[in-house]
Amino acid sequence: MKSSVLVFLLCISSALAYVEVAMKCPDGWDWFKRSRGGWCMKVFSGPVTQGDGETKCKAEGAVLAGVQNGDEVKWMGESLVKVAGGGSLWIGAKRSIPCIPIRGLTALCTPLTSFYWTDASTTGFLGFKKWLAGEPNNYGGNQGCVQLFSASGLMDDAACNIYSTGYVCGKSSTFVFLLCVVSALADCPAAWKTILNAQREESTSNGCEADWKFFKRPSGGWCMKVFPGYYEAQADAEKACKTVDATLSGLQNKNEGIYIQSAILAQVPQTSGSLWTGLQRTKKCMGQKLTATCNNLTSFEWTDNATTGTEGFLFQDAQPDNKNLDQNCALFLASKAASIVARGTYFAGTYEDVNCVTGFNSENIARKTFGYVCGKKASSLWNGGKRSKACIPIRGLTDVCTSLTTFYWTDASTTGCLGFKKWMVGEPNNAGQDCIQLFKNTGLMDDLGYFKK
Repeated sequence: MKSSVLVFLLCISSALAYVEVAMKCPDGWDWFKRSRGGWCMKVFSGPVTQGDGETKCKAEGAVLAGVQNGDEVKWMGESLVKVAGGGSLWIGAKRSIPCIPIRGLTALCTPLTSFYWTDASTTGFLGFKKWLAGEPNNYGGNQGCVQLFSASGLMDDAACNIYSTGYVCGKSSTFVFLLCVVSALADCPAAWKTILNAQREESTSNGCEADWKFFKRPSGGWCMKVFPGYYEAQADAEKACKTVDATLSGLQNKNEGIYIQSAILAQVPQTSGSLWTGLQRTKKCMGQKLTATCNNLTSFEWTDNATTGTEGFLFQDAQPDNKNLDQNCALFLASKAASIVARGTYFAGTYEDVNCVTGFNSENIARKTFGYVCGKKASSLWNGGKRSKACIPIRGLTDVCTSLTTFYWTDASTTGCLGFKKWMVGEPNNAGQDCIQLFKNTGLMDDLGYFKK
């Protein structure tokens, strides 16, 4: 995913506070809410080939954008009419490797699986539901790209070297941060003291040490800290995390990625570099390149026993490719610029698969490892509460499933509802969460799933 631009105001010392104070798009770009974060898009006129469109988007600090849903389809069509009178535009999709030699539609290469999104922001298959009749059929065996038609809102696979009326670019919205790195609060402005104090209070009240960042995850409270330092091997970074009673942390979502970038860039003189996190190739995909089975969402797994899902698998375009069949780890790129050039173009806030023991030379020094991310569970206790059967399928709070009635005590000793009065804000909300954790510092509860190590 193309990283948001980070604007830093720094007060330098030993502990870090940061706060997102703005999120916006450049003038002339429109903002869209996506599961991986805010997304800015703009439609440009051609005529252009797909390759031309990619090049022109990169000049804007962006990429060809995928299609998340019907609202975006409608916007793209209307925008193309405004700038070019209508026609077709290139979008950010490429034919999946297993379907390159396949003509027509098959059980393997369907309208939903023949292509993949290349912008590292678009998720799911919803955008692949509206094709012209019989498409994508890979006519001639060379239709590796996708056009969207403004009049119908339907897509067609096409040869990448033909011309479209326009193209749509996308990039992450700009996040503006205030950061304060302090050893004494007196070193920073009063407003920053408030920010730092609030973050310390949030961390400690939720079971983290004061200089660790608290994140609420589906698996429970998680404490994360970004450390500067060079380790050639992922295993050595893991050992370093063990010294602080932690493990290399996975990445639950884009927000955690933003924190990682801001935290490391505030601590080092470099403007870009890579970090080790808790991500390794699955056993079934060892020695495998990109396939329908081993793709960007299935080739790797989190190693921290706390990160869940695939939202944090923010791989570069066409990654993880396992180029030499030995790239069983991955590095996360942090950069003050949206992209860097280091034997290729690499985008901030994305992963690239690498050997678990890395080496860097003068040509790719901008990607050299300069940090690692440690994580550990927030200090909390399981208690004897279980979700009542009637409320297992219910998400959120309702008239039937309230904070007092959603759970029951399992110990045959505890009585009444008094113990169910102190929950974290908005809880218990049930995102597949049938157990309860009690946070020691606040005395508040949260419903959580039970994840075995």
